[in-house]
Amino acid sequence: MSEDRFLGNLSSFSMLSLAEIDEIYAKSKTRKYTKNQVLFYGGDEMTHLYILSSGYVRLEKNDKEDKFRYLDFLNREKLFPVMGMPDADVYAYSAIAQTDIEIRIIPIAVIRQLLDTNTDFLRYWIGYQSDIIRKYMTRIQGMSVNSALDRVTGVLKVLAFSIGERNVVTQHIELGCPIAIKDIAVMSGTTRETAGIMIKRLVNMGCIDYQHKQFVYLDRFLKKGGEL
Repeated sequence: MSEDRFLGNLSSFSMLSLAEIDEIYAKSKTRKYTKNQVLFYGGDEMTHLYILSSGYVRLEKNDKEDKFRYLDFLNREKLFPVMGMPDADVYAYSAIAQTDIEIRIIPIAVIRQLLDTNTDFLRYWIGYQSDIIRKYMTRIQGMSVNSALDRVTGVLKVLAFSIGERNVVTQHIELGCPIAIKDIAVMSGTTRETAGIMIKRLVNMGCIDYQHKQFVYLDRFLKKGGEL
């Protein structure tokens, strides 16, 4: 698929005209990053937005005292960063290639101009931000429960919805990028040891398979956690 067709087929840009898509294409560029390369750091001047063509990106942020940590993952066709736009001056978090990736880099001035001139695009952007806020609120509510198993299960369910893909052969949901136990611990607000115990329990219950940092969701997890 050509680059302009790729941009035009994204839900983020589906309301734009061909001329507007051509403008984004003309003023943006494609770049490849290898695993663990940094796209930008939190606090850097916000100059560009990014769209993943392939691969996975890790988003993270620590507070000044290193007591709180934000962690999330994105897969292909995701536009980021979104929160704080169109007025943000700096990136709120760091973005790191979780796998080898190909990415489209768009000057932020182009997006800001479209938000000023295209009301459908602005309406979509507001809705997109609202969806992200709802996602984070769901995660925060899940972390407030006392049961470590429920918290870890809740995080795994969020990951399944956000970056999971169904294997056409097994029909199981799989996470296509490596995710360590310590990452699940951060996202669920538990220790690494506790997260490891809970993941092992879910494996023994026949809910998931976890090998070499790869999660596979089995039928029992779907029945336990709801349809995915």
